[in-house]
Amino acid sequence: RLVSGEPKQGIIRLLDVGSGTGRITIPLANHFEAFASEHSDFPKLSIFCVEKSQPMLKHFQDKLKASEFEHVEIDALSARDIRDIPIDTRLFDAVIAHWVFHVVSDWRVAVYAIDRQLKPSAQIFLLSETSDLYRAIDGDYLGMDYRVVENLWNSYHRERSKIFLELSAGAPILPPRFRLGSMVIDDRVEQMFRALGWGIGEDFNMNGSDTWVTPMRLDDLINKVIRRRAFTNMRLIPQENLARQKYNELADRLLDELTPGQRQFNWPIKAKLTAQVLKRVVQDEDREIPRDLMLHVLR
Repeated sequence: RLVSGEPKQGIIRLLDVGSGTGRITIPLANHFEAFASEHSDFPKLSIFCVEKSQPMLKHFQDKLKASEFEHVEIDALSARDIRDIPIDTRLFDAVIAHWVFHVVSDWRVAVYAIDRQLKPSAQIFLLSETSDLYRAIDGDYLGMDYRVVENLWNSYHRERSKIFLELSAGAPILPPRFRLGSMVIDDRVEQMFRALGWGIGEDFNMNGSDTWVTPMRLDDLINKVIRRRAFTNMRLIPQENLARQKYNELADRLLDELTPGQRQFNWPIKAKLTAQVLKRVVQDEDREIPRDLMLHVLR
């Protein structure tokens, strides 16, 4: 029996927090569908997606129109905020949380809301993505493999500090809790889950798919990431017009410092995905979700 105490044709209920455009949900559903089609009387997978951004959700829904599933049901019909979902429902067997806590100012409320949605036997899959780009945005850029890239980020942080000092004298600056880092998971999230009774468990092997390299030209980096303030800790200023003006000026200065050849340099950005499995310290073993099955599908 895949789920003790339940029929084989039962349902595994999965909560996807911060599902975005379905970047995780749709590939996971495809893998589950392929695996389930090879086994008789396999349980269905019901995925409840939580996404606050209406544009992202619309993109997700458009992608779903091209997908057909027999063993998977995906509920991504309306914009939802995990902090507003009614608590203490205990509906879900597992949750995936990826790229979400760093964009929620009161992220502890989100962690608590997730905890209250899960069965005692549930598992939490915390996915954390790191890269050279995220580290550089957070200020860790010294000693990079390419001097032109290191110089660019040194200039970025120097000019950004000037903006901060200039504005702090006369214009409002966003308080620190709204200027969060670009990392998906940090130690405070784990500490919160520990406080709620979760054991921070094992990492699991991603079977070689956990690292990749994405080249990005430096002029694209400046125009598409820095100029657009693409990450939360690039947002220092509450007034949108002033913020746009200051970052446009910053991006122009960075471009002026580069030669035409340097602007065309392709920076090979290395990235890594890690995942942890969390389980309650005390749980009802009779209703434990099939761990090996979920690991197989997530890999």
